[in-house]
Formats: sequence, structure tokens, C-alpha cells
Amino acid sequence: MAKKWYSAIWRAQTRLDLHDWQICNSINDVSLGVILQRCDISKSTCALQYLDVRECDVSDRALSLISSIPNLRSLFLNGCKKISAKAFFSVEPAFLAQLRHISLSSSFLNTLDLSIAALPMNLQSLHLYREKQISVQELVTRLSQLHTLRLWICSLDSLDFLTYKKGHDGRGSNLTLRDLELFSSIKANQQEGILQPLHALTGLQSLRLHECALRDEDLRYLTSLSALRVLVLRSNGITGPGKYILVVI
Repeated sequence: MAKKWYSAIWRAQTRLDLHDWQICNSINDVSLGVILQRCDISKSTCALQYLDVRECDVSDRALSLISSIPNLRSLFLNGCKKISAKAFFSVEPAFLAQLRHISLSSSFLNTLDLSIAALPMNLQSLHLYREKQISVQELVTRLSQLHTLRLWICSLDSLDFLTYKKGHDGRGSNLTLRDLELFSSIKANQQEGILQPLHALTGLQSLRLHECALRDEDLRYLTSLSALRVLVLRSNGITGPGKYILVVI
């Protein structure tokens, strides 16, 4: 019976297109290698498209296997302390080019001078965690096709990067962001108007601002977001006047 159960699990691995092992300490280079072997990553028909190994015990060795997954589209590496920026940006350019969703943590983008240039220009979703030195302006200027941007604990002085326009003359369409999340990423004691650049995101559908030290008067800049469908303002200390503003959004 045990052999039949194990055989069924093995066969099922080849059909899975999503593997989420977030915060699983037992996932290391060896165990991940076994899992990927079961997914038949050596075949062009491999179904695996989504891999989350955030805060797992994997290293550059595992990354060499991950970069051979033929149809991978989403990769989450936050908190993988044994994976170096040098190794990540040394994988085959064709592998990075096939990714549409990337999640990275501290030290990845501010270690190498050409790191930003190495990211695929057609990237649709990017999640950065504890990136305190990276130029977000430079980032979004290159990745103008981003639909989803999540910045966690990134110490932003302003949101002016949201007003980026294509073309050297400053004309053209704004960023195509549909989903923006900032978690504890706006420095406290910012001047009034910190949210004003949001007006440029005319297609924004989801906005999550967690622990961003917002004030009641900041919320008036949200009233122009006509496409907004999801709004989360957790842990910002919004008071009565702010709640009245939210009524008209």
C-alpha cells in the first residue's frame, strides 16, 4: 500500500504547475533537487511554472537547477540567504527573459552595478524586500511593463517614481501598474502630499498601503483613482476626518 501511495505522489509531481515551499526549513539543495527531478525539468513539456522557496535553506547550487526549468514564469527567492546576487544574475539570460514574476530580497539589486539592466524588460510583477539603496526610479524606468509592484520595508523618500513617462521628451503613457503594495516603505514624518504621485496611475485597481505613516489629509489623493477596486490601509492610524474622505472614493 505504501509503495502505491508513493508511486501516485511521484506521478502527480509531473502534473503540478505550482510548488509553494515558503518558510519550509526542510527544503534544501538536496530535497529541492529531488522535487525538481520529479517534475521532469529536463523535458520541454515540464508543467512547473510557479516556484516559491522563500526563506528555504537553498543555495547557489539549487539556483543552477532552478534556472533549467524550461517553462518557469514565477520565482520567489525572498530570504534565501545562501543564494548570492552574483549567482542569480549569472544564470542564462534566456531563463531570466522567460520570467514574468520575480520576488527578491535585500542585497540582490544593490550588489552589482548591472543588476537592474539584467532584469527582463517585459517583467510584469516584481516584489522587493528590504531594498534600501536601489533607485526605484531607475527600476521602473526600465521595467515599464510592470503590472504589479510590491515594496516591503524599502525606505522610500517619495513616490515620484510613479509619475514616470515613456520617451526622452517626458511624453507618452504612464506606468501600467494595476496593483501596488507598500508595506512599511514610506519613511515617517514625510511632508504632506506623499501620495500625490498616485494620480498618474489611472489604471490602478488594487492599492495596499500597510504601516506607511499616512495622515488623514493624504487620503484625498486617492479620490482620483477611478479604476480602484481594492483598497487596504492597515495600521495607518486613520481617524474620523480620513474616514469621511474614504466615503467618496
